[in-house]
Amino acid sequence: MAGIGFQLRKILRSETFSGAITAYGYAAMISSGPWLLSIGTLALLGLLIAGSTSESMQSLFFVSVTHVIAFSLIATGPLQLILSRYAADELFKHSTAKVYSSFVSAIILTTLCSAFLGIVLFIIYGAGDLFQRVCTLFLFIVICDIWICNSYVTVLKNYKALIRSFAIGYGSSFILAAAMHRYLGENYVMLGLTIGQTILFFALLRVITDGIGSANIYNFEFIKYFRLHPSLAACGLFYNLALWIDKFLFWWLSPSSIHLGGIYYSCPIYDIAVYLSFISIAPGMAVFLIKFEAEFALAMESLTRHIIKGSPIRYLEELNRQLITASRDGLALQLKLQLMMTLLLIIVAPRVASVMGISSLQRGVFEITLLGVVTIVVFLSLMTILFYIERLQVALACCILFGTTNGIVTYINIQQGEAWYGIGLACAGLITTIVALTVVNRMLGNLLYRLFTKREINI
Repeated sequence: MAGIGFQLRKILRSETFSGAITAYGYAAMISSGPWLLSIGTLALLGLLIAGSTSESMQSLFFVSVTHVIAFSLIATGPLQLILSRYAADELFKHSTAKVYSSFVSAIILTTLCSAFLGIVLFIIYGAGDLFQRVCTLFLFIVICDIWICNSYVTVLKNYKALIRSFAIGYGSSFILAAAMHRYLGENYVMLGLTIGQTILFFALLRVITDGIGSANIYNFEFIKYFRLHPSLAACGLFYNLALWIDKFLFWWLSPSSIHLGGIYYSCPIYDIAVYLSFISIAPGMAVFLIKFEAEFALAMESLTRHIIKGSPIRYLEELNRQLITASRDGLALQLKLQLMMTLLLIIVAPRVASVMGISSLQRGVFEITLLGVVTIVVFLSLMTILFYIERLQVALACCILFGTTNGIVTYINIQQGEAWYGIGLACAGLITTIVALTVVNRMLGNLLYRLFTKREINI
């Protein structure tokens, strides 16, 4: 994301209030826009079809979409990080043509694999009539392809086109789903959403093609990166599993869960609160994109190039100090803004809950998971630092710790009762973030010694 971050920081150089608002607004949309737009679109659709659609059909629609998002993230997680690493390596060597050809090849591979997995999940073990299952299958394929597109937007600088694509895609999803619901019936809402997401995919495809397109469209070199960087691929898998393990446990084990048929489960008491709490990620992710990613990436690139040039050790030590300062300043600002947003949402939670008809129990879960989201946003930044400094096995260990802690504590909370819901996510985020912060702080201090000696030296 550094390429976009550099462009956004140019706006900040004007040192005006409007420039700052514009830059952070774009950053929030680029980093958090997909999640916020998807939540907003589904919420509007829920309001639109409420009262005119059977409760069972509404539940099946939203639970189907939730399972599509969950399984698509878990399935494509390893490939997303591998592709990001491959694209970064090729761009460092100025091989733009290889980046685009790997993108096309990755889309082909993802489409075929997601089609096979989707048939098993949503056709064989799905719920609803055949038409609903087929629509869900195609939605799953398109969403998987969109995640791959997101891996490649990291090389783009045309953030306005990126925002425009998501706006068109989610706007089309809402309009088409609403139109089909009105004129064709409730069975066609999923079809409208699927067509809208397909429009989003082609919009992103156009942006990527215009930015890095080439005549060569076949390149499967990235597959060897699974052998070269197995820990990176595993991070993509276990990080997404860690984020969803608490939802799965609530769906499968909670007394409050509801089974809608096939693989579809839901736990409204927990699900609604968690999805709302993740809306708060916008400020922290905006800082992650503008200040942290841009400054840290720039400092890391400068250190790397001077090491390659053979610069004096004193100069390298100064660059290392700049790297540490950039990471600390970025994390501090990110934590401050995220905490401010969290406190604001906790303050307004009672009023929002009364307007939305949310129970006091759901409001309590919402407030607890908000605190968990604060730590998860910081943890994401720490993971990025570990990726940059090539401590992939340590990053993987942190992901496994996050998932294990989230799973164990959530399981205990489910046994203790509804009053404890949400504690698992908050505890897992806090524990893992503290561990990752301690490790990153020590590793950045020993970075030069490790680079030159292949081991840490304590002095």
